[in-house]
Amino acid sequence: MCPSPDLSSRILPRVLIVSRRTVRKNKFVDFVGEYHLDLVVGYGAVPVIVPRVAGLHAMLDSFEPIHGVLLCEGEDIDPSLYDAGGDDGDGDALSQEQLEAGVRRLAERFVPMAHAPDGLIEGFYDPEVYNPGEGKFIMGLQFHPERMRKEGSDEFDFPGCAKAYQEFVRAVVAYQGKLAATHVHVRSAVTTSPKLNQEVEKQRKVIGRSVSLAKNMYVFGNNTVAQLPAEHRNGDLDAGEELLASNTALSVQQEKRLKQMGATVRNASGYMNRLKVSDEREAAARALMAKMSVAQLASLAAFYRAMGNVCSEVLDAKLQPPSPTLHE
Repeated sequence: MCPSPDLSSRILPRVLIVSRRTVRKNKFVDFVGEYHLDLVVGYGAVPVIVPRVAGLHAMLDSFEPIHGVLLCEGEDIDPSLYDAGGDDGDGDALSQEQLEAGVRRLAERFVPMAHAPDGLIEGFYDPEVYNPGEGKFIMGLQFHPERMRKEGSDEFDFPGCAKAYQEFVRAVVAYQGKLAATHVHVRSAVTTSPKLNQEVEKQRKVIGRSVSLAKNMYVFGNNTVAQLPAEHRNGDLDAGEELLASNTALSVQQEKRLKQMGATVRNASGYMNRLKVSDEREAAARALMAKMSVAQLASLAAFYRAMGNVCSEVLDAKLQPPSPTLHE
């Protein structure tokens, strides 16, 4: 039996184990061998048995998170041939292994790692995705090391019999850690806002005041700045706020289109009156811009470019989907 460390104080990784089937009283019974369960639990993982029932494929997402998958044993002989020799090859002591079938030729990705005396492959793995310490593990066995025990005892025939299960669970634990680290990184990337230096922070506050000014102008209508709240009547407006205070006049074409809409659009005339400003207002706005120095205009343009970049970065971080993770 494998060691049983104290596992009560942490969330353990989950290993999905597809069940076997047998027939009892004319009904299928799904089960998983106790040896497999003992080894998985003993090395620190939680076995989750997946029954072989109709419709389960539509529920696989509900088994998440999945940190490892163990496919153990199975019905590799057609039930119609059971009468010829039974469905259990364990009793054949002369076979190269305790199975009824073997692997003649491996897929290109796999490499043999163990052979029987007669040359048949006993174990294989994928070297490209085998590193238990990094959560990578793909291995196939054509024998049952979990059953190789001394008669009347749970002691293994050889010290390395349980090694495959030990390394498998080690990979599962490592993979769980990788998933947790990925989720933490994604959450921090979304929730952590970019740090602003003092200059950018000052410009951010200007935007806030400008938006507040725009709201007040909308509430009070297109009246003079003198009718705005006191904090905006001190003559100390920043460049961006001054531009907001001096609305742009409607063009002749825009005014003509609004007049054409007035006969069919309800309240169109009121909407037009709220948007319309005098030619004097337009001239005043242009005069204000003309009085600004090249440095002021360049600073204003740079300010809005910087804010655009900051907004783009924050928006990208919020819209960035989590990186997909593959179960290795």
